[in-house]
Amino acid sequence: MACRETASPVASSGPAVRLCSAPPRSPLLKHTILFLAANPLGTERVALDEEARAIHEELERTGHRDSFELVTRWAVRPLDLLRELRKLKPTIVHFSGHGGRGDSRPGAGPHRDVVGEPDAVDERQQGGLFFQGTNGQPQLVSTAALKETFGAAGSSVRLVVLNACYSEVQAEALLAHVECVIGMSGSIGDDAARSFAIGFYGTPAGLVGGSDPMKTESRPMPTKSVVDLRT
Repeated sequence: MACRETASPVASSGPAVRLCSAPPRSPLLKHTILFLAANPLGTERVALDEEARAIHEELERTGHRDSFELVTRWAVRPLDLLRELRKLKPTIVHFSGHGGRGDSRPGAGPHRDVVGEPDAVDERQQGGLFFQGTNGQPQLVSTAALKETFGAAGSSVRLVVLNACYSEVQAEALLAHVECVIGMSGSIGDDAARSFAIGFYGTPAGLVGGSDPMKTESRPMPTKSVVDLRT
């Protein structure tokens, strides 16, 4: 089985759930899901296209096609994020790609974990997302920059999914600007990441009340909040 795991998952007994207390909102005719993918040079090739396809198929299978529009962006660079947030005004932002921290170590098969360097800065030690740099190499997006970007993008985004290794720290930081977030507390394999996406978007509760599609103890559990997109 191909996997994107390069380190032992952080121990967790289950997802941490926070109830959102945002004010009611008027119903939207259609929600945009912005799918952002980055698989820079020097990182393991992972099946991000299959994840996007699986999400699209699950939305159709569950009858959500009329309520959600999936928009994909590939080889995403840091500056693309704010541009797309302002242009599309998505309700959901889903990042699929690599995350890392300083003590990560390579493992077998495709994974979503970028190996850190001995002199890695504190930001990487905490964990972070890697977008594609101008030279095609991985570029770490700091927690401060990610938080500032979502703060400047407006209030359309209500749910953020960071489907990458060690994204929990940045997910927690985004709660300052986004109602609900999902981030991974440890390393996650390619198949597990895709299975999580299928379970989340393929279950009505995943979009309107919070679900727990990953129950295998050997996998890192997401940190999540609960958002009801019917409000």
